Amino acid sequence: YTWYKDGQPFDWEKAGNIGQRRGEGSILFFNPQPQDEGKYLCFVETPSGTASTRTISLKKAFINIPKVETKEHTPTEGKPYKLECPIPKSYPKPKIVWKTQLRSDPTIVEEFLSRRITLSPDGTLWFSNITESDVSPSLKYVCFAQTPASGEDVVLAEHFLKAMVQDKTPQNGELVPQYVSNDMMAKAGDVTMFYCIYGG
Repeated sequence: YTWYKDGQPFDWEKAGNIGQRRGEGSILFFNPQPQDEGKYLCFVETPSGTASTRTISLKKAFINIPKVETKEHTPTEGKPYKLECPIPKSYPKPKIVWKTQLRSDPTIVEEFLSRRITLSPDGTLWFSNITESDVSPSLKYVCFAQTPASGEDVVLAEHFLKAMVQDKTPQNGELVPQYVSNDMMAKAGDVTMFYCIYGG
């Protein structure tokens, strides 16, 4: 078995943190280091000829943890609203989860998505319309990132809907587009989701 890294012969034994499985060419990284990142290729020679694996990319998992400032909002009753959660630079792309958290006891958290409250792929939380149950000065909406780069959920955004403004204008029931998917390229065998989120 012969390994190549970034197009050059790779002597894994000199790395000090890599081992090889007995009876096969697979290599194992113990305590991976930044210098282990790269594109790997394995060749095996037999009397019948030479075969190779596909290129295997090894990348470091990371997330740039942001400084979070809690934002306060005063939405209008019955109107659509959104809470933003900017996704920081990271690899791989994290899973975004929104939860509510009590101001008095941050250990109490709950997931709350419903047909009226929806998450779009850019991390934004969309309310199709604001109701009294959404608003509380003691309830915080928190956006978390779940990623293999961190052993615990990473807080990306915090929001309070502290009060609600009464809407005295006539209601016409008009629907408002909040998040609608643009043109997308689908890969065979993968799950592709088209988003159609409306409020009103």
